[in-house]
Amino acid sequence: MPKAKSIKYAQIPFHLTKLAESEEILDVVLQIRQICDDFSERGLPNYPVGVPFTFWEQYVGLRFHLMLALLCVLAVTFIILAVMLVNPWIALIVVSLSFHC
Repeated sequence: MPKAKSIKYAQIPFHLTKLAESEEILDVVLQIRQICDDFSERGLPNYPVGVPFTFWEQYVGLRFHLMLALLCVLAVTFIILAVMLVNPWIALIVVSLSFHC
């Protein structure tokens, strides 16, 4: 009998029950991701799928990406106002006031 070919990709379905809070679901998603990453490092590439990953995984880095987007908007607003008003101090005041609102 010939040796089996190595697995190139494994898709693992997950169906979680009895989880009601968002924090619990995100914690489970992160734990499953860590386990899958450990197996990928060992040479078994895999990808978890299922309802928790379809709907809840998007919230894992949400705060970071929101803060990054807000920082980019404030930086671009400062640059445009500084150029248009030819006064960086006024642009700084406007951006700082808009940040506090």
